[in-house]
Amino acid sequence: MVTSGELAAMQATQRATLVEACAIVRRTLVSDGAGGQTVTEAETATICRLAASTNLPADRLVAGATAEQMLWRITLPAGADVRKTDAIRIGSRTFEVMGIYGPHTLTTALVCVCVER
Repeated sequence: MVTSGELAAMQATQRATLVEACAIVRRTLVSDGAGGQTVTEAETATICRLAASTNLPADRLVAGATAEQMLWRITLPAGADVRKTDAIRIGSRTFEVMGIYGPHTLTTALVCVCVER
């Protein structure tokens, strides 16, 4: 049995490998005052690690045609608030979250599968 202290130590070890500054970008719809809505973005700063995924590229439907896009794994601290509708910004690059691994019994980090915009 892993104690809460041991899990905290494993999470701290994992966190030490997160070397990139990044932001979780959450889009919300806000009334434009004229009966419509506009998209606003709110960013939450955090840290992460970016790695090319070992999975095959994702096939996406773009303008009626199938296009291959590279899959990326972005690892964030355990407990990070990320949704499949969010994006993650690392420097000038922005990644759409396609899926999120977990949570697991002994979660030491949150791993997102993303594609670059």
